[in-house]
Amino acid sequence: MVDNVVRGERDPFSGKSFCTRKELKKFLSSPYTRAILLDSFWWIFHDRYQPKKELQNKLFDRIARNYARLLLNEPRSHYEEALLKRLPSLLSKCLYTSFCSCFPQSWFNTHEFKTDICNTMNLWIAGVYPCPQSYVYWDYSELDPERFRREELMSQRKRVVKGKIASHPACRSPEMVENCFNIYGKSPLIVYFLYNYSFLRQHGQDVLVARREKANIVPYPCLLQAGPIFPALSL
Repeated sequence: MVDNVVRGERDPFSGKSFCTRKELKKFLSSPYTRAILLDSFWWIFHDRYQPKKELQNKLFDRIARNYARLLLNEPRSHYEEALLKRLPSLLSKCLYTSFCSCFPQSWFNTHEFKTDICNTMNLWIAGVYPCPQSYVYWDYSELDPERFRREELMSQRKRVVKGKIASHPACRSPEMVENCFNIYGKSPLIVYFLYNYSFLRQHGQDVLVARREKANIVPYPCLLQAGPIFPALSL
């Protein structure tokens, strides 16, 4: 599963990765990262399919401790800052390909499931929501290769019009709302760890600024309008 993420971790536009494959695989295969991934997998499994609050609390406790150890004890790397910055996204991809591999008869390529794992990882580690639909740019040919090949074959059989056609959601754009954002963003995992396992306590101050973000995203799936959309002109 780690190999799937390593092969698929490249910029969708330039085709380049933010670090070498060797360093990325080493980071994702380290004991602390693997422990975080494994416990996160079972936390999400129980949260979605077999809720067990007491067990989930124990899993969250271990995730927090291993994340703190990752920050404090992981061997330093030239790509350390870039790897930690992308950790929520990397873990989300690892979780997605793990669920696809462990339950091949189930369907996980849905907006609801991918949003859930992306939101959970980002909220735990960064304390904020990720960019909506960030999973659109994932390389599914690597994360779920078998299903990707089947879908490609099916789409080729159904394809009548050759070439790419731009499509747009046939609905109004979501409204923008004001939201408070802490520029010192606190990781819930670290806050939990400090509160329960350290003599240190959270000090300093919160600096909140208002930002505008979409209240909701375009419904999925939605009707699509093929081709360009021109504004209506009133005569």
